[in-house]
Parts: sequence; C-alpha cells; structure tokens
Amino acid sequence: MRMPRSAMWGVISATMSFLVPLNCIAAIAFSQPPSKVYKVGVLMLPAPYAIEMEMGFKNGLETYGYIDGRNLEYIKRVVGPEQSDYGKNQEVARELISEGVDLIATIGTGASTPVWQVVKNTDMPMVFAGVTYPIEGGLIEAFDKPTGVNITGISYGVPPETRLKLFRKMFPDEERFRRLGFIYSGVMEQEIHYVEDLTSLGENHGFQLKYIDFFDPSIGAPDFSILEANVDSLDLIFGWYTLDRICADSTLFGRLTSFPLPILGITSQFTDRGAIGGVLTDHFGLGAQHAKMVAKILAGEFPGEIPPRQPTTYLIEINLRRARELKIEIPLEVIGAASRIVH
Repeated sequence: MRMPRSAMWGVISATMSFLVPLNCIAAIAFSQPPSKVYKVGVLMLPAPYAIEMEMGFKNGLETYGYIDGRNLEYIKRVVGPEQSDYGKNQEVARELISEGVDLIATIGTGASTPVWQVVKNTDMPMVFAGVTYPIEGGLIEAFDKPTGVNITGISYGVPPETRLKLFRKMFPDEERFRRLGFIYSGVMEQEIHYVEDLTSLGENHGFQLKYIDFFDPSIGAPDFSILEANVDSLDLIFGWYTLDRICADSTLFGRLTSFPLPILGITSQFTDRGAIGGVLTDHFGLGAQHAKMVAKILAGEFPGEIPPRQPTTYLIEINLRRARELKIEIPLEVIGAASRIVH
C-alpha cells in the first residue's frame, strides 16, 4: 500500500500525522527479538479489507521480532460478520482462551464487539482493529484516552462527511452526479451506524443520498434484484462492508460492475477490478499500527494504559481506464493528489 503524496489537498493534508510509515517502524523495533514463544489468537472477518489489514499486521509483528514458527504461534480464526454469527464468534474466543493464548487480536466489527463480551470478564489482553464504531459498539469510551482495562485498539474508516466532500472533488459536476446511492446490509452493525451518520449530516455537498438495503436475510446474501430496481435512479454508487464483500465474489462483482455507473470502492482490489476509484483507509498501515500495540503488550505493557486510536490518514485511488469507459473526466487536481492510479 502506498502512502498519500505530500501534495494531498485540504482535508487530506491535514490528516497526515497519525500513521507511522513502515520504513520508520524498524527504527523503533525491539533491539533483541523476544526469546519466549508467544501465542497470539487472531479473529478476523473474511472481507478484502480485513485481509489487507492482516498483511500489514503480520508484517508489523515480524518487524518487531515476532516470527510465526519461531517465537510466535499465530493462531488465526476467520469468523462471520453478521449479527447472527456473534454467538459462534464468542465460542471461538472461548476456545482460544482455553488453548492458552497470551493475547487476542481482532480485525473487524463482527470479530471484535461480540468477542469483547467474553474477554472483558477475564484478564486476557485484547487489541482490536478495523472497527468503524468502537465507542458505539461498547469497546471503548473515547479515543486517545486509556481504557484502564484489558483492551485497546485502533478503529477504522473514513468519516462520512469526509467521503462526501472528496467524492464531490472527484465528481464536481453537480448536475450529472447528484443522486448518490449508499448500498448496505441492514443486518450489519457497522453499516447501520454508518447510515445513521450519513442521515445526520448537515452538509451533503450537493448530493441527494439514497439508502438501499439490498441484503436478503432469508438467503444470507445480497439480492441484486433490489439493487437493479434502483439503478436508474442513481448517478453514483458507494458503500461500506457489504460492498467490500461483493468484491470477493467474482459473480456478484461482475454483476455490480456491469451497471453503467461509477462505483466507489474501499479497497485497492476493488479499484483494480473495475471500481472508478474511492476514498480508502490505509489498510496495510492500520495493520502495522495494530501490530505495534500488540508488540507493546507482549513486551509487558498493560493494554489499559495504551490509548485507543482513530485513523486520520486516507488514500485516494483512481481507475482512469474505467473513467474513460464511462466517459468521465476526473479533475487534474484529484489525479495529482491520488495515492494510486490505474491507467
């Protein structure tokens, strides 16, 4: 993953101070690799964003001297994202605790909020990442304030107003790009909160927002007939977790990108496969920050003394090939500020 260019404008340039570049992490890594073999239990969701975060997490652990198969036993469990999966996810957490892990690391809301209900009743350290709403989910009370208990972590996501503001910079023609559809699943905790945030905004930056819940609980999958029935009333499509999951399914993704509309994704994989681009979180960088917190705890720090953090750095990606296909001209200002461009 690339970091944003220094030329990133306004809201982007004001947010560059949080994530530590990977080439700086080595400078603060432990001088000697730990000799004890630590057992780290990892619960993560199957979505592409979580996979990208785990890559950064494992790379970060190695940077700090924790090598799987040498001084680290890395026990990974992929768990379900829906609220109906929460009971199973809690059972997985109990199994990891019974196996004697030294710490539980989680990636994603569905892997974190239900698991904390189990872990908080123990002295097991827990470090979450990739949770869009950790305060609303009951993981923490505030950012940048030590929890005082056995949990800390880093949240996830680009604030809704920031996304809309940057979308408008990408698509400045308010007449052509006015009707913005947010596609989501009404059974996903984080997406319910995201819709609440969008509906509470006082400034929509010239967009008319339309909310399309196209997940059918009876089949446990998106119902594209709902989305297809709404396509003609939209100029742009964006989303969150459910949109990311579609990217992992080639059949569903093919149907989505067949729509003659620009789609704004949340992962580089989505950009590569046909989205026009998007405002992305630096998943690899978040994974590195996740590893930094875990390394501190394995070295002896108490998680309740490590303040939970909120990411403030965002990436812009543009797929110019897709833009040409849709006959859309991306402003030069946006192209110049993009972290990554697909030609």
